[in-house]
Amino acid sequence: MTRWTKFVAAVVSVLLALTACRGAAADDREGVSLPVAGGDVVSAENFPRLDSSIRAVGATAIRVRYKSWSAITGAPTVVGGALFAPIGAPPRHGRTLVVVAHERAGADVGCAPSQSADLAGLAPIVRNYLQLGYAVAVPDYRGSGPGDGHVYLDNQTSGRTVLDIVRAARASLSDLGSVWVGFGVGEGAGALWAASESASEIPGEVLVGTAVVSPVVSVTDLVQRAAGRTLNDAQKLAYVWVLKGLEASSPGFEIDDYRRGGASQVWSSLGGCAGADDARKRALAAVSADDLVPVDDKARRRLLDIAARMDVPSRRALAPMIVYYGGRDTVADPATVHRAIRRACDSGSLIQEVSQPDRTDAEVDATPYLEWIGHRLSGDPLGRTCGSE
Repeated sequence: MTRWTKFVAAVVSVLLALTACRGAAADDREGVSLPVAGGDVVSAENFPRLDSSIRAVGATAIRVRYKSWSAITGAPTVVGGALFAPIGAPPRHGRTLVVVAHERAGADVGCAPSQSADLAGLAPIVRNYLQLGYAVAVPDYRGSGPGDGHVYLDNQTSGRTVLDIVRAARASLSDLGSVWVGFGVGEGAGALWAASESASEIPGEVLVGTAVVSPVVSVTDLVQRAAGRTLNDAQKLAYVWVLKGLEASSPGFEIDDYRRGGASQVWSSLGGCAGADDARKRALAAVSADDLVPVDDKARRRLLDIAARMDVPSRRALAPMIVYYGGRDTVADPATVHRAIRRACDSGSLIQEVSQPDRTDAEVDATPYLEWIGHRLSGDPLGRTCGSE
């Protein structure tokens, strides 16, 4: 998770200037009926192994399992996550909760942040938020920790886990205020985007802003590229991880309608957790464009229907967003991201779009998001957005 390290160094210098939230506008969207009681805590325990940088802060650290559900099937599930709170007296209105939505843990069970002492590389940024008095929640996403398969880039389901960990934090941590903010990269960016669209489902909680970096807004685009044999290597792996997640989590999903040849032969080597993996790199090189073309148009349309339930936007976001993306992103087509922002704006979302044309997804500089989040917490005017032009 090398991209996270870009943000850690800037956290302290900027967040020291932030003030506690002074309130936020109430949401006017009507509540919805949910399939399960998302956020109900199934189990909670002290973190068994924890990075020394967080231990040194002296924070409360809880590994939690809580109820959520799939946006694709509506099926209930139990997901994991990590919750942290500083020791000591909270601010008068309670602590602000920061949800840190991770970039990409991997395709397999056991890759999730809550399964590792360093939170899959997130320990430094969690430590810095704790030192500044914020509570922190790190969701695993469905299936990336204990549970069924993780469907990579299922923005809507991962967005559910974000909302539900806010509920779980309320039940597990004392001294929380009503305000929360979110920051996510890659897969986490899409999850927070989706969560922002449904934030009214948490009574009494106020989302004041989300910062998303390099969101992969459209699995639909990956499916279409697979059918057209135009996936690059990074997109090929992302698409394979989507398929592997559907294979593991969706009974009746016919995986052989979407793979053949070299892909079938090396399939078991294409999973694993994020990071350098020479064996996976060699396996991916053995997968040709033809190996990932849907078997027929019926299969293609079936997968497109599933993908449409993962994509963002799906409706108006309920809190302002700032979206950073690179013009040379290796997974998400920049034009597709821009069109998604425009559709969200047309629905009434308030989005500040920051395109960096010469940068890849690994090179995007989003450190100014910290100042932007500070203005949201301080109740400052939003300024110019595409939705208010």
